[in-house]
Amino acid sequence: MRRSSRPRMRQLGATIATTQSAEIEKMKGWFDRWYSSPSLFMLENTVHPQVSGVRR
Repeated sequence: MRRSSRPRMRQLGATIATTQSAEIEKMKGWFDRWYSSPSLFMLENTVHPQVSGVRR
């Protein structure tokens, strides 16, 4: 966005960055709510030996 000399391109880049930053913060909030306990996160992402060949 800084490399362009075209004002519309610079504005588009700024809009994209702002929008994506807000979306990232929203997703971080979801993650914190869903996996507030590190042990729960680890359990959710640990493959049991009996189902090690199964992909999610």
